Amino acid sequence: MHKNRHMSSHQPGQERAGQEQAGQERAGQERAELRIRRIIDANSDHRLTTQEVCLALEHDALRVECNSVRNPATAQEELAMRIAPADATQYLAVVIPVLEDGRLVLLTRYRYAAGRWSVELPRSSCHTSDAGWKQIAEEHLLNDTGMRAESMRLLGAIQVDPALIVVSTLVILATGCVGLEDRPADPVEGIAGSVA
Repeated sequence: MHKNRHMSSHQPGQERAGQEQAGQERAGQERAELRIRRIIDANSDHRLTTQEVCLALEHDALRVECNSVRNPATAQEELAMRIAPADATQYLAVVIPVLEDGRLVLLTRYRYAAGRWSVELPRSSCHTSDAGWKQIAEEHLLNDTGMRAESMRLLGAIQVDPALIVVSTLVILATGCVGLEDRPADPVEGIAGSVA
């Protein structure tokens, strides 16, 4: 009986510690977001202004521009490339699959632009009109790796190469992944392996 009383009195302490840790993580994330906002606000007067738009290519999926832009800080004009999806609702989703033992799973894909095989995280192209991010991530994780995740967590949205490409990328953490061995063979994509 004494042992049970000790266990029940210890559990609220564990819950309190977990709540404190979650609160500290939220506070740290808020501080990081505030720092980023300050940096953006401090540099808002240094935006390049487009002087002339020169369309290099327009396709069903893609728009490529080589524009003349002016830097207000230096008053100089220069050329700047801009690549954007033709559909403004398009975005990318990258999934970070973590196995039950903590290892990350990476894929290999042949990339024509690089002329070689590339080691990557699973990713997919989506539209805002599609199902929610979680369903899309689950479907693409299953299609790309044959795995299912115990939980999915949206880490945030990033711009992978904002100097050139105008597309947002959602970063999703998939933990407790199982089923890696069930994936069928694919000649243009494979499992590169897992890393600790």
